[in-house]
Amino acid sequence: MKINEIIRKKRIEHNLTQEQMANILGVTAPAVNKWEKGASYPDITLLPSIARLLETDLNTLLSFKDEPDQSECIEFINRLSEIYNKQGFDKVYAAGMDKIREYPNCDFLIINIAMFLEGCIVYDNSIKNKEKHKEEIERLYKRMIESSDNKISETAKTMMIPRYIDKGDFKKADKLIESLPDRAGVDKSIYKINILMKEEKYEDAAKLSEERLLILVQEINDIFLRMIDIAVYDNRGDDAEYIVKIAEKFADIMDLWEYNRYLPRMSMYMNQGKKLELIKMSPKILKSVKTKWDIKKSPLYRHIKTKEIDSEFQNKIYDTIEKAIKEQIK
Repeated sequence: MKINEIIRKKRIEHNLTQEQMANILGVTAPAVNKWEKGASYPDITLLPSIARLLETDLNTLLSFKDEPDQSECIEFINRLSEIYNKQGFDKVYAAGMDKIREYPNCDFLIINIAMFLEGCIVYDNSIKNKEKHKEEIERLYKRMIESSDNKISETAKTMMIPRYIDKGDFKKADKLIESLPDRAGVDKSIYKINILMKEEKYEDAAKLSEERLLILVQEINDIFLRMIDIAVYDNRGDDAEYIVKIAEKFADIMDLWEYNRYLPRMSMYMNQGKKLELIKMSPKILKSVKTKWDIKKSPLYRHIKTKEIDSEFQNKIYDTIEKAIKEQIK
């Protein structure tokens, strides 16, 4: 609450009229009326007297608070949404900037206001002076890059990287990309691919895209295998069969090594102890291991530089799979 709201609230709580309050403080009733409307403010020398009269402290009267907590910040963002829906962008922009001036060190509040205002600008074509507003939002992001809160700093960086790429300032974009942590949720390769495309280095962009795709495909295959294991151990045979079929289709769609197509079903049969089914499919599995995977035949991986899989390596895989099948069907 602002000082005018607090004065009015406290005055009413103490059953005082504006005229009574004015007489006690030695001012006019219109002066008190202006305070409560926010048209003017009390003289600084009157603040202690007002606080004592209204039985409050100066911090409360001046609505001083170090920072709002996260729930209060989220509540304010929800209010911004209401203001935007009812009164439009200019009002919501003013309200957001006023709140930032009120709490200039609340990084959580600032980053969320900046992202909310940017969302309005992106989706509302009726907003005037978009570029001016974008510049102010960009300044907020730059401030938040220096935040001591790592999550807020990372969020601000991910908001600034596309801006630098669009402006052709690839050095600044790359600097921010390299400063991001190597962890889930932060895919640096996407930003690097965008830079390469802007530079018209399409071969390099394709190579990096394909390398990233192959890594993701391998990760998904591993997840399929874990999901199949879990379903089998949890006695959900139908679920396991369903996941196997999806994994087989995935291997076909992603142009993977033929062995990748048989591995999920082999894994399921082994865990289920289905010896007969395993015996029936073992020739196909062992043949697939010996089949060469020409990765460059697929447009999905055409630019990836790979080494030839030597026959010795294939033989080792073959021997390992053969041994595992034999032990399973004893």
